[in-house]
Amino acid sequence: MILVMALSMSGCKISYWDGLSKSEAQEFVEKTLEEKYGEEFIVLSMGIRSGQYYKELVAECSPESDKDIVFRIEANHFSENRTLCDEYIRNFVRKQLKNNIESILIKYYEEYAVEVNVLGLEPFYDSGIRTSKGSVVEQFSNSFKKGEEELNKTNVWIVIDKNEQDEIYKLKQALQEMTSYFYSLNIYFDCFFGDQETIKICKE
Repeated sequence: MILVMALSMSGCKISYWDGLSKSEAQEFVEKTLEEKYGEEFIVLSMGIRSGQYYKELVAECSPESDKDIVFRIEANHFSENRTLCDEYIRNFVRKQLKNNIESILIKYYEEYAVEVNVLGLEPFYDSGIRTSKGSVVEQFSNSFKKGEEELNKTNVWIVIDKNEQDEIYKLKQALQEMTSYFYSLNIYFDCFFGDQETIKICKE
């Protein structure tokens, strides 16, 4: 009680990360992302990851315009600078690809599930893209330097109703139709046939 009163009376601020209170750290994340991409973001959850020589601020965020996109950030303080790395564009590309793939599958199948994982070159790969407007998938696919093209990978998992497995030609047609959406990305497909319960679980 005495300690709490002393802190209160002296006006001292308890640091959450790098001299910032928790609310200030949240404001730092949201403001940094807004300055980087020109749109508003919200922090969904936030925490600290620390080791012997570091203390990182980690958070999950979403753009105000699309709460379905959830991405991670990591912030560090080296020398005099605070740095923030994020997965926004990678997750934006993931959603665009998934939507495009589903727009094709719905023409061929009634029941299906799709999952997409865009790897980039590393977890926090910076493609240099600073806007979510326009053809972001195309920009992302063109962001890899010469010699890096084979290193970028995007995995796509598709589960289709097992009652359709005798009509494999439909799957081939659907996959062929999707290729225009991938530009120069290296796409690795895994296609499965499952029952209704499996498809339902995969959608969750």
